[in-house]
Amino acid sequence: MTVPLAVALSVLPSGEYSETPLSDDEIAHYLSTNYVTEAERLRRERHARRNNLYRDGGCDYMRSVIDRVFRDDTVKALRKEWVEHARFSNSLKRIVDEVSTVYSEPARRTVEGPEANEAAFRKLLHAMKFDEVMEHANRMLNLHRAILIGPRVRASSGNDREVVVDVITPDNAFAISDPNDPSRIIAWGIKVEYRSARKPDGWRVPAWHVWNDHESRYFDDKLAPCGPATPHGLGVCPLVPVSFHAEAIAGFWPGEEGEDLVAAQVAIWMANILLLKETKSATKQTTISGDVSAAPRGQSMDTET
Repeated sequence: MTVPLAVALSVLPSGEYSETPLSDDEIAHYLSTNYVTEAERLRRERHARRNNLYRDGGCDYMRSVIDRVFRDDTVKALRKEWVEHARFSNSLKRIVDEVSTVYSEPARRTVEGPEANEAAFRKLLHAMKFDEVMEHANRMLNLHRAILIGPRVRASSGNDREVVVDVITPDNAFAISDPNDPSRIIAWGIKVEYRSARKPDGWRVPAWHVWNDHESRYFDDKLAPCGPATPHGLGVCPLVPVSFHAEAIAGFWPGEEGEDLVAAQVAIWMANILLLKETKSATKQTTISGDVSAAPRGQSMDTET
């Protein structure tokens, strides 16, 4: 039997549900205390950086790396000029794409029953671009080590509806675990964006859409409910977690697994920056003349200057 989130979070240490479900204020306090944290922010930021680097972005991040590892302002400025030009070797993307071979050939999928069912099934797969979506899911799983996949009915032009499959990466999701068992996930929060030009009076912009086996509900950026809970009647949560780990991990997300590839990409990018910069600058021979005993110390060791 499925239960609302307010009931699931009211569980007692004995494992039984409290006679009184949590109020909206209690839900907001519980979620904000446990999931609006610095650790959660850093986790999502880490995976957002992976997405950005995989898609050939990350220039701002590399400039921040230069700010951290160099001290002299002139040295920083001279190297930042080459950041955009030195991203010609994306090892992170090449490795992820190389190991993501599950969909090198289209999968064969069939359904039992009349031939009409098979035809309708194939028409649906074609409309959803299912092979392309699952190839993308395969790559995102290898990149992030854990993802969510879920179907959704999307409104298109007019009153038309179409089925799409969402591949949700960890930077756009958080997992709500059982208060007594952190390895058991009871709900998922998915990042949403609404940019409607007109909003009802007093309407708070939703930032998260939380789903469990019983219902879905919108929450603001502080994880306070900003709308009523809507039972979906599916009996299961439509979001399917996918991970490489056979055993349950507390909180579901696999920590910093995969950061080795990110570090390798950052190191290669930095080496390319230094290579290009010195290729351009190293055109002069350093000479020393006269009495240098009184020369200032701590000068920039840079062929540009």
